[in-house]
Amino acid sequence: MSVSVGRPKASLPSKLGDHLMRMLPLLTAVPASHLPLLGEWARQVSSERESGNRLDALRRAQRRAETDIRMALDRLADEFDVLSHDVDDAMSRVGDSIRDLTWGVERELIHELDQPAVYEERP
Repeated sequence: MSVSVGRPKASLPSKLGDHLMRMLPLLTAVPASHLPLLGEWARQVSSERESGNRLDALRRAQRRAETDIRMALDRLADEFDVLSHDVDDAMSRVGDSIRDLTWGVERELIHELDQPAVYEERP
């Protein structure tokens, strides 16, 4: 049994924490009037990352649903000797239906990525 001597891979939150700890001394040199701008930038980056992750998850779920349905149609076709091109035709309609079903959510996530959130200025 071998043991890895190297440092374990850091997860995203700990990497972010390491970066923030390195930046803290630099933030003391930033004028207080600029700190709200940095806060808005951090919120925007966080929001974009979340929207991007949700969009990726949606697309993975769409592919997973198509795969599950394809497997079911293939089983049905094998059982009743249905031609493969008929299954392909049905799958094209299934793909369209899945995209129609999730179109609104996908457009909303893409809009969030294209149009960063505008935060109201606080007095």
